[in-house]
Amino acid sequence: MTGAERHRQWRGLRQERGPTTAEADGSSRELIKAQHEIERLRAQLAAATKAAPPATAALLRMKIENDELRKLLAASRKAEPEQIADLRRDMERLQAEHTRRDAASKVTEAARERVTNDPRIAQLQKTNNELRKEIAAMRKHFDKQQSQKQGVMSFKTVSMISKALHPDSKPSDHDRAEAFKAFSGWKADRNAAER
Repeated sequence: MTGAERHRQWRGLRQERGPTTAEADGSSRELIKAQHEIERLRAQLAAATKAAPPATAALLRMKIENDELRKLLAASRKAEPEQIADLRRDMERLQAEHTRRDAASKVTEAARERVTNDPRIAQLQKTNNELRKEIAAMRKHFDKQQSQKQGVMSFKTVSMISKALHPDSKPSDHDRAEAFKAFSGWKADRNAAER
């Protein structure tokens, strides 16, 4: 129910009851006339809006969208030659870069062939690998010597125990068990070294 319909219903109920003391007064008669005029104008407005086609707003929106699309189309037609020129410049730049990379890859392939065929480089690589193995063996021997000293714990063992005991860490049961095993193993080795 619209507001106008509710108002008409209310006015009908008031007329059935009869005039109130305020309506009997002369000043309230002018007020009643003004209310009747407002009611009549509201009814005319409602009739005028119902007579207008409901699709007018939709048509207006479509016209605005159509105008915007026409402007975009005109702008894109102006921009097409510029975009084509930009694309051609990009293509030329990419082709030059591809040619440069292709030439560089040919140079590196030639260098690889020289490296694989040069016996001096092969000898140096073999010597490098042997030295790396010696360094790894020396490190292992040093770590073993350090762990045999009384009270010295390996870095791996210290790390495991620290991780298990740190308050910010939430170690799993497996991590805690591994840390305990590492500590027990260190303690057994230390006791064996003391004897």
